[in-house]
Amino acid sequence: MEGFKIIPDATALKDGAPRGGFLNSAGKFVARIFAGTADSGQHEEVRAYRHRMRIKKTAFSLSALISFGLIFCYYSASFLHETINSILYIFLFLLTIVNVALHLANDNLVEALTKKAEAASKAKSDFLANMSHEIRTPMNAIIGLSEFMPVDNLDDTQKNYLRDIQKMSKNLLGIINDILDFSKIEAGKMEIIPVHFNLTSLFNDIVSMCGFIASSKALEFTASMDENLPDVVYGDELRIRQVFTNVINNAIKYTRTGFVKFRLKKEDYGDKEYIKAVVEDTGIGISKEDIQKLFGTFQRLNTNKNRRIPGTGLGLAITKQLLDLMDGSIMVESEYRQGSVFTIYIPFMPGDPLKIEKDADISGFVGARAGADIKILAVDDSIVNLTVIERHLAVHGMKADTCVNGHDAFNKILNKDYDLVFLDHMMPEMDGIETCRYIRLLDDEKYKKLPIVALSANAVSGARDLFLEAGMNDFISKPIDSVQLNSVLSKFLPPEKISKVFHAASVDGNGAGDELIWSDEERRIFRELSSIDGLNMQEMRTHTGSRTADYLKVLQQFINGVDENTEKIKTALRDRNWQDYLIQIHAYKGALAIIGMIELSARALTLETAARAIIESEKNPHTDTANDSKKNPEICETETPKLCDAITALRDALVKIPPLVRTRQAEKVKVNAVSLKEKLAAMEAACHSFKAKDAAEAAAQLEKCTFNEDVDAKIAKICELAGAFRFIDAVQEIKELDGLMHNYIVNSL
Repeated sequence: MEGFKIIPDATALKDGAPRGGFLNSAGKFVARIFAGTADSGQHEEVRAYRHRMRIKKTAFSLSALISFGLIFCYYSASFLHETINSILYIFLFLLTIVNVALHLANDNLVEALTKKAEAASKAKSDFLANMSHEIRTPMNAIIGLSEFMPVDNLDDTQKNYLRDIQKMSKNLLGIINDILDFSKIEAGKMEIIPVHFNLTSLFNDIVSMCGFIASSKALEFTASMDENLPDVVYGDELRIRQVFTNVINNAIKYTRTGFVKFRLKKEDYGDKEYIKAVVEDTGIGISKEDIQKLFGTFQRLNTNKNRRIPGTGLGLAITKQLLDLMDGSIMVESEYRQGSVFTIYIPFMPGDPLKIEKDADISGFVGARAGADIKILAVDDSIVNLTVIERHLAVHGMKADTCVNGHDAFNKILNKDYDLVFLDHMMPEMDGIETCRYIRLLDDEKYKKLPIVALSANAVSGARDLFLEAGMNDFISKPIDSVQLNSVLSKFLPPEKISKVFHAASVDGNGAGDELIWSDEERRIFRELSSIDGLNMQEMRTHTGSRTADYLKVLQQFINGVDENTEKIKTALRDRNWQDYLIQIHAYKGALAIIGMIELSARALTLETAARAIIESEKNPHTDTANDSKKNPEICETETPKLCDAITALRDALVKIPPLVRTRQAEKVKVNAVSLKEKLAAMEAACHSFKAKDAAEAAAQLEKCTFNEDVDAKIAKICELAGAFRFIDAVQEIKELDGLMHNYIVNSL
């Protein structure tokens, strides 16, 4: 290297001079630096160099320290990282153990809660079953025996007591059914069963029933069905009927004066088609804050003001939940003290008329064939219940052996070949299910085929399945429904031992007469009336009473008024006196519904609706109804003669059935004013309550009375109005005559 030469022997430096050898310029400078013997001129340079070297040394030291520190931190961090990871692994492991423990505890808790919920559900089901049994058992006796009780030896007050018992017991049964329906929905056991059914028939049935209830409160009831709706649709007929009936009856219940309207039509909503039902009323209305509570369970609004109106607060709650099950909806618009509008939407599906289910079992009233030996066994631990079933079977001309427990039933079945067995569920010693299982275990094939029908007050959800699983063939709930009983008799009794003597009617749960078995005359009358086209005996007996004498009185009153009333309708139409026309046609609508002529009643309703529209258009010529000013009169002109002809033809068919006659002449008996006032009071009570049967009985008594020419004319007028079911007008006439009779009494003192 040119700037620096190696010193051969430069081992020591002393006093600024090297020992031996020599140094070149670079070596001398180095020597000076290390020896500290540089001359003064070079002092600052050396000091600066030393300073730079110290800085370098310091920087090196710092660099080394930092490097060491980084290396230390790296390895320390790695160590800490591993340590933290280890801690985390341990924590996660412990957390996993805790989580597994919690899961196990949670599973145990869920299992415990599930068992608790199942136990609670079972306890609720058991309670409902027991409640159903304990309440329905006495209800079966009250309803059954009161319907079969002879009334010929009762005075008017006692008859009213009996009717109140029947009415209140049926109201109580309705409440029980509501509670059971609600419990089924709550438990998720309410099933929607769609079928092909006739919507027009359902509409007519509802209109007939609800119209009669509305007329009993002097409410105007109108109904219309959109012609775009087909006759046959697909859906759950039973639940749709229940929904419509609940809402309409609710409107009638809370409407004191005014009207209730029911409209049915098809409407598109979004991309779907719906059956839209609108129920409008002029009732008490609902405040805005109460609308939210309307569909709550056990909710009754304004209980202080409405405490006299019966109900559980379940009707609309059940309606809402049934609609939810059918993917439908219900909306309400209401103004307090002004009225309400309920709008129901049910998904529309067209039906197939060929697939309408026809139950041949109830197409005719089942009676015992002459000379047939029908063997029936009825088993129940209640003697009263056995009496009820005996009376029901007697209506069909049948008798039954009876026993009070399963052991006796088992022995009787071993000793006699029965055609049908009615078996109660809850009995001491051996209940119905156990008895049935023992019967089915017998070797002989006949015991496996023996028809056994459960006859139980247990009507809760799952009861039918319980009985069928035990080997029973069918189930009838208490109180006994005679239509259902008729179907069971038709289904299970040997065909060669029975005859369906009436093709157009079925029984409705009421007795036919005082005797346990119908007389031949009663059978003849029932059979011949049932053969009249369109006459629904079940519907008529519901309104007029079950006894032959009851509905014959009403029919005779109807016959007596046909000529005069149809002439009044024709006269009002000819004179364009729409108000009189409306009054007459409205009266006939109710009368036809009462005697079971549902189709003719619906035709009268169409004419009534048209007449109301005409009157409305005359009052308000700029309303929508005025647009049909030509259409509605044409409907009345075209259809009224047809209806009058049909009514006359009905009258002619009725008078062919003895003892009905075209006119009835009653023997007159002279009465005093006090006696006549008593009879008028009975008629007024019947008209006030809109009870056709009672009015017919009162009219029969009044027609026998004679007082003087003026009074007799008024009596005839009252009987005529009552016979035409114009009860409100009859009451007005009674009040006038009552005042007149009061004067006669005062003057005679």
